[in-house]
Amino acid sequence: MRRNSVKNDVSKTEGLIVIVPAYNEEARLKRLFDKWQDILNQYKCILVDDGSSDGTFLLAKTMNFLDVLKHERNLGKGAAVRTGILYAINRYNAKAVLFADADLSAGPKAWDVVAQGLQEADVAVGSRFACGAKVKRSKLRSVSSLAFHYLQKICLHLPVLDTQCGCKAFTRETAIKLFNPELRFPGFEFDLEILLRAVAQGLRIKEIGIEWHEERGSKVHITRDAIKLTRAVFVCQRELFGLQNAKEMPQ
Repeated sequence: MRRNSVKNDVSKTEGLIVIVPAYNEEARLKRLFDKWQDILNQYKCILVDDGSSDGTFLLAKTMNFLDVLKHERNLGKGAAVRTGILYAINRYNAKAVLFADADLSAGPKAWDVVAQGLQEADVAVGSRFACGAKVKRSKLRSVSSLAFHYLQKICLHLPVLDTQCGCKAFTRETAIKLFNPELRFPGFEFDLEILLRAVAQGLRIKEIGIEWHEERGSKVHITRDAIKLTRAVFVCQRELFGLQNAKEMPQ
């Protein structure tokens, strides 16, 4: 990870567009967004409905503070984030982009903190483990996250404690570099791929502790998702990171 004192021209919210991937979120979308509506009006937000089979798309369209995009079929969280980021750049000429999970476990307060990190970095990573983090979550999820951290650290050596937290921001130029290419992992594993690309390209990464509150109704399935993430680590190691050349990555 390259470090230097060069600062990007990115303020907390100016020019920032927030991408929210959503899949079958109708049941809690209105409750969560009603709670945050006054604050959300301060941001340009794009919700990407990833082929939901419920009323997520129609409900989101009633929220005048949202731009709403839709995948005709479920392509995966990473694909939805990529769609939103490229749309923000091409349609609105975004200066910076941030993606956040639809459950708003990391809410607007965390967005500001992470976006500020772009003043000194190309990629700002919200973290539940970094200094200053305030986290409310089950012990089981905390333990499983720590176990995954050690696995990826051994196999991939990523300079990040929390690769999977759903709150990451990118400068415009960085987002183009990282998201223009197709994703090898279009599902929730995509964070690994994006961070590996960032490391391979010598981009500056800053990890920032945030407030994170586990919301009820989480779609995380500990056993199933742990298997998928473990597989992704080894596939990344072999195909993306490169067993013979640690810098051999798709550009």
